[in-house]
Amino acid sequence: MDGKNPISAGCSGDATTVKRSLIGTSSWTLGAVELRYSVKCHTAWARISLSEDVWGKAQIVRNSDGKSYNCSKLSYSSSLGTYTCYTAMVYDKDPLSAYGEGWSQYDNVSLHSKTPSY
Repeated sequence: MDGKNPISAGCSGDATTVKRSLIGTSSWTLGAVELRYSVKCHTAWARISLSEDVWGKAQIVRNSDGKSYNCSKLSYSSSLGTYTCYTAMVYDKDPLSAYGEGWSQYDNVSLHSKTPSY
């Protein structure tokens, strides 16, 4: 399942956000990076959601071997009401774990956030 699209692989149907980390500063939030997980497929992927149409990047990283995938082509999601993209999946069945990271830049401020592992 490494490298597959969660939607076309049929893994997004039961997906839940298992970890979430805000992207912003102490005084404002631009969005979040989420670690999504499918119990059916035993896979994880990262999704970034930003409230503004600015550059952003999400990455999923498997802890055991550093396998990673990223996305940086954000598009507007009417169902989420944000600009978003999601990465390809990594196989993540216990004892394996992964984390998500997100980056953006707003008004020349570089932003980064990382979820806890799951």
